[in-house]
Amino acid sequence: MNLKKIKLQDLLIIVFTILLASWRYIPDVAEGKRGVFFDLIKDYKNYIPIIIAVIIILLYIYKLIKDDLSKATVLRFLNLLHKKHFPHPDGGLHPGYRVTIFRPRTFRQPCIGRPIFQKFLKFYARSGGTHPNSRVKWSITASEAERFDGITGFAWVNDFVVALDDLPDYNIDTNDYCKLTYITGKKAKRVNWHARSFRAVVMKNSKGEKVGIIMMESVQPNGLQKITSRTLKDEAEYFQVFLSD
Repeated sequence: MNLKKIKLQDLLIIVFTILLASWRYIPDVAEGKRGVFFDLIKDYKNYIPIIIAVIIILLYIYKLIKDDLSKATVLRFLNLLHKKHFPHPDGGLHPGYRVTIFRPRTFRQPCIGRPIFQKFLKFYARSGGTHPNSRVKWSITASEAERFDGITGFAWVNDFVVALDDLPDYNIDTNDYCKLTYITGKKAKRVNWHARSFRAVVMKNSKGEKVGIIMMESVQPNGLQKITSRTLKDEAEYFQVFLSD
């Protein structure tokens, strides 16, 4: 864990949680000691834990509201981007296209023979297509070891726009499709939406640190030919502002 990247709100939650957990011992330590601080502990020893618990709850609520507002804003911009590049004749979002943002997250993996903590790219927000709340994760740890986990993992490792067109039909040529998109057959069954055109690029913050992946997909073999590398990079710059911690 990188301590420099811990947000203030998360640090406060950790500090107050430790304080609450250890409170049963603090009044005993304060007993017999003099000073305003110790007098407050002794006089309000029954109320302070309640106050600390309320503060922790309020910090959690603030964190949830802030995260939800940020995600809602990203989704609105994704929908605008979707309509801009893939207009539907009848209005609304074109069902043959998806625009998705993935964010890096660390998960504990207790499996023997693997690192205790592994990094994954987790679904953050999606416009269009199906599975708007996908739970499929793409391993950064494996991808950085050149065992690329999907196009998402391949794009994370390589600092250029990944562009794939005219991919084979998954239902007709499953093996080639999986090979070209760096996905296992088992995971392909979990995805359930097999695009035939992809564009993906890493997004970075002002410090040059990777903060996510933006990906466009189309069910048409050449559905993304108008999306150049420059186009995708320009669109990615708007979202980097929202994803930078």
